[in-house]
Amino acid sequence: MTVRPLKFGSTLHELLAADKSNLPIEPIFEKVDQEYSRMFPEEKEYYGDLPNDLRTIFHGYKKFHREEDDNFAYEQIEAELGPVQLTKYTSLTIRPDRVAEDQRNGKKFLFETKTGKSIPSEDYRLWDAQTFLYIWGMRALGQKIDGIIWDHVRSKAPTVPKVLKSGELSQAKNIDTTYDTYLQAITDNGLDINGYKEYLGTLVGRENRFYRRVKLPVKENMLLPVVESARRTSLEIYHLGKLTPIKNISRTTCGMCSFRPICEAELLDLDVDYVKETQFRPRPPREGEIIDAQEIEES
Repeated sequence: MTVRPLKFGSTLHELLAADKSNLPIEPIFEKVDQEYSRMFPEEKEYYGDLPNDLRTIFHGYKKFHREEDDNFAYEQIEAELGPVQLTKYTSLTIRPDRVAEDQRNGKKFLFETKTGKSIPSEDYRLWDAQTFLYIWGMRALGQKIDGIIWDHVRSKAPTVPKVLKSGELSQAKNIDTTYDTYLQAITDNGLDINGYKEYLGTLVGRENRFYRRVKLPVKENMLLPVVESARRTSLEIYHLGKLTPIKNISRTTCGMCSFRPICEAELLDLDVDYVKETQFRPRPPREGEIIDAQEIEES
């Protein structure tokens, strides 16, 4: 059985790809409905109301980004690009979500859709090595890519408010919902909107908790440490037996690393030498220590 995060994420990617290509999306929803109808009760309990969650989230995403999307011209791209030579032994195949040009300034961005239960922190994006490698690879293939837009979408649908014993809707401060979802609940239960105007006012802008785009223009210097890390790792794997400590850029490992300030300075194109001088003391290389990827490749 496919785990829910993967099932949700792959289906949402399929919906967005069809939508941006002006293809019909209803066949995708119908396929999900049919698969769900054939599930055992235990599977339905595990997935939750997946068909309706997908519909709610997809249409909420479309509405929230409608004005901004009018500024983007989406390009037709192949499912796979490359290969791009990483080292003389290894190559990189790129599977971008989509590419779009901001018609306000002519800048072209790689859109990377990320789904999850919550909107991730800045750390997630800063250490997203795969997307930085995609930028490098697409530029190497001759494509003009000016930056990244992380397109975050929560896989949890906005909460429908509970109906209290009084017949009114809950107005608890911690309801994880949006203006549209709450307004729909008022309509569905035949209630008077005038009794909820103040609470609805607190929900204005809550969509940002479910859908968020973060833009980052990417300079060439920002890509160098990521590409170097990937090259080192691929060469280490190829040669085996010559495994040495290397810089491994990853959101799962960098949080506790003592050398994180250096990597952050490199990624953000800051003064790395100043960071080294003020926060670190140099040491001579150990005997037999490999200093750079070229030395591994030539050995």
